[in-house]
Amino acid sequence: MKLERPFRKLAIALLIGCALIGASLLVPFKIYLTSDRAYSGVLVELIDKEGKAIDSFIVDNQLQLDSFYLVKLLVDGVSLHLVHPLLKAQNIELNWGHFYSKNLNVTLVCWCADKSYPKQEDLVSVFAHFADIKSQYIPKVPQMIRRESVAEHSKALYMLVAVASDRVGEGRKLNKRNVRERKNIMAEVIDMIYIDP
Repeated sequence: MKLERPFRKLAIALLIGCALIGASLLVPFKIYLTSDRAYSGVLVELIDKEGKAIDSFIVDNQLQLDSFYLVKLLVDGVSLHLVHPLLKAQNIELNWGHFYSKNLNVTLVCWCADKSYPKQEDLVSVFAHFADIKSQYIPKVPQMIRRESVAEHSKALYMLVAVASDRVGEGRKLNKRNVRERKNIMAEVIDMIYIDP
């Protein structure tokens, strides 16, 4: 009899634990994108350990994933990669805390090159951003959504090329020819946003 009580308590605890996990799997995982201004057409990629995109979604402000799918992503060590022409790219590691909380709040960060007095940005970082747009965003996001994502903000894109400087950060290592080539490529990428690849 003395042995039965501890086992009974353990069995009850296991049953409650299984019930809680089962109930948790029924609740979807939500990703909320927040910012000081409205952005549309954010590309959210699921990146595996080898750096390959295994899935992608086009989101305005919220993405919902099935909890069973989230468990698979967590086991596989998948991370999130966010790309948008006007926003700084973000890489986010998924963890088990996200499974239990059932939500993830992501604050979007703009380049804000269209401010009255924009600061100079490292040309190498800005060029990497445009390379991301060319290789990831443009092939996966339809032309109409791409156009809407930068509607009324084309000035910000061109200003970003203008403030990309070889006087700060890694950009100081570039020679004038490299600077000119990179700025030309960035201007070409802006044109590609508006046309089908």
